[in-house]
Amino acid sequence: SQYQNSFNNKMTTNVYKHGINEELSASTALLLGYTLDFQPDFQEIRRDSLKQFIWTGRGYPYRWLTLHKSNRELYLNPASAWIQLETDFSIHIPEITISQYFKQNDKVKMGDKSIPLIRGMYEHGESESGGPFFVYIFDTDSSDEVILVSGFVNYPGREKLMLLKQLEIIAKT
Repeated sequence: SQYQNSFNNKMTTNVYKHGINEELSASTALLLGYTLDFQPDFQEIRRDSLKQFIWTGRGYPYRWLTLHKSNRELYLNPASAWIQLETDFSIHIPEITISQYFKQNDKVKMGDKSIPLIRGMYEHGESESGGPFFVYIFDTDSSDEVILVSGFVNYPGREKLMLLKQLEIIAKT
């Protein structure tokens, strides 16, 4: 656990060494009522205020984060969570498809809470590539909804693990 804490602290320092994109964080808070501490080079890619969805990211190697609200009941068990996640992605980011090759459900400790975590592989139609993704499922103040924070890495032919870890640090803020 000491190694893990040291690793996370160093990674967090590295992720935020140039600060935080305050403007993007504030606009996300206005849209969803919740926000993340985005790196300064993250930009808004797509926003849908009616569906309460925002897609942010940065250039090559591509790292994307999406945030949206969904029905809490549909994410209570792993089987229905995968079905609903595919539905949510088809509505909000139809150019992304979940691959059937790797699907994992887990729980992650954050403070005194246990947060559901989904991991998998995705395909991106426009670039004819894909990569790993994760989805953290956070409870909200409302008893019937959750916020999903999804991270995607697209870096064809290259190592993606550290990029994914960086996105997870941002997602946990």
